[in-house]
Amino acid sequence: MLGEHLNEEQWGTGTEEKSPQSVDAKPLPRTPNRKNGRIPIAAQIQVQPANSSQRSDWKIEGTCRDISEKGIGTLLDRPPIVGDFYWVEIESDLLKFQHGICRCIRCQFLREDKFEAGFEFLSETAPQFQDLTGADSDLI
Repeated sequence: MLGEHLNEEQWGTGTEEKSPQSVDAKPLPRTPNRKNGRIPIAAQIQVQPANSSQRSDWKIEGTCRDISEKGIGTLLDRPPIVGDFYWVEIESDLLKFQHGICRCIRCQFLREDKFEAGFEFLSETAPQFQDLTGADSDLI
């Protein structure tokens, strides 16, 4: 039986201390990984290889679901390869720059013709929103 090797004095040792998993334990504060959070956007997107020599070989089409200062979340009709670099074009009048180079950081199968994928932009190539107030703005 479990604990048979312990005598009565050793049996209760250590049980007086509260476990970090106890009811009284407070969760650790979570640091957000995005400076400005995700901004929902519904826009058509095209994903192609980042190499200019392969860019015209094929493309994946889909929808951009959200965008942040570092990347985008998408729904695509074919899966991109995680770890590969891609040239993306987002069709939206809200964006100052509508294209950029990014790396696929995750891809999840949803059904036969839908894949949810996340892309991370290279630092200087991220699309930015148009400034709707008249001054240049870096919202993302």
